[in-house]
Amino acid sequence: MQGLVVARLRAPGRTFCTHEACTFATHDHTTTQSPDGEDLHTAAPMRCRHCGQPAHYDSRLDDYRHDDPAAPDCFLIHRDD
Repeated sequence: MQGLVVARLRAPGRTFCTHEACTFATHDHTTTQSPDGEDLHTAAPMRCRHCGQPAHYDSRLDDYRHDDPAAPDCFLIHRDD
């Protein structure tokens, strides 16, 4: 069953959650650190530090994820296949 859910999440053309457009209470799409690790004065949209794709922290999974489930894999963000 999980394989079917993952396949539907990665379907081409499917909209995915993004900063300011996400409805999932467990997703945090913001960060208070710049790409070079410096503290920011205000929260900014989160991006993967490895590949630059938009990302979020999912507290339900206790892990970081790319916003787009079809984004290429990178070693910093894991996907369950």
